[in-house]
Amino acid sequence: MDAQINLSVKVTTDLIQSIVAICSLSEQEITLHTELEKYGFDSITLTELTNNLNKKLGLKLTPALFFEMKEITVHSIVQQLCDKYPQELAACYSGSSKGLSLGGKGVAAEPELVFRKPQPVAASSVGETLTGGGFVSVNTAKAANPFRTAACVTGLGEGPLDSQRDSGDLPEQAWPSLVMNDRVKTYDPKPCGAVAVIGIGGVMPQSDNLEAFWDHLVKGDDLITEIPSERWDWQAFYGDPMKEANKSQCKWGGFLKDAASFDPLFFRMSPNEALLLDPQQRKFLETVWQTIEDAGYSPPSLAGSQTGVFVGVTNNEYADLIAESKLPADSHSIVSNAHF
Repeated sequence: MDAQINLSVKVTTDLIQSIVAICSLSEQEITLHTELEKYGFDSITLTELTNNLNKKLGLKLTPALFFEMKEITVHSIVQQLCDKYPQELAACYSGSSKGLSLGGKGVAAEPELVFRKPQPVAASSVGETLTGGGFVSVNTAKAANPFRTAACVTGLGEGPLDSQRDSGDLPEQAWPSLVMNDRVKTYDPKPCGAVAVIGIGGVMPQSDNLEAFWDHLVKGDDLITEIPSERWDWQAFYGDPMKEANKSQCKWGGFLKDAASFDPLFFRMSPNEALLLDPQQRKFLETVWQTIEDAGYSPPSLAGSQTGVFVGVTNNEYADLIAESKLPADSHSIVSNAHF
């Protein structure tokens, strides 16, 4: 018990120091049971706090840690860390683990998490429902896009962007501002013109596509529902987590419809590989395809072009589900659940 208390005290000290460094307050102003948002924390600064804790404690945390808590306070964070990572923390403070020591010295360098503004992730443009017996067809009609319109950029005509800029048709406020650091050599930079969004795709809670999502927003619909029975039986886990193990008082959320929908053959993938493919990656494939299609291109036409694909991912609990199901080891499971 004394060892646990001592560990909690050390983690609390380091956590408060990290908070103070970020929000520019004194340690005396930080209390154990005040929510961090009262100190001005948001998604960006929580990500910074995650990076600081990883360096100090030699852990591999993600910002998702904070959103699993009922209250984001110093006390709740310390309790969560001590419950989940007792051995790692003990090794960190004792210096018995190779390469680990307090303050991040000697800690193997982990790539820092960088905050990016959230983008719509996941769409279901083509799909079939994955079931134990096979695949059941679902509606795959392509959605019209209510968000894409030339009127979104004031003064943007029908002609090419370069000609508009040279002729003065493109308003100056549409030109992007250039931000350079002192290591970049500049040679009379010129405005590169506006950025045109020509395709978009997405799926949201209770919305098969962005058009349906927009209609819900216009109507002011509440898209939060009880946990669907096909996800899990929330009643079996409902209870006070402070009194019972493996209990939660959460029974509400925003859920995608037909979350298991996927057509592996469309993506030239075997059904066996699809079963092991993380649902996040399934939806990512569908979203990319839908976005390219919405822009009026075919994916093969982009082969060999200077096209970049950027994606933000978080935890991969699906790998844990596969392990718990005791499925035999398969080469597909490595690639299908890799979050590089």
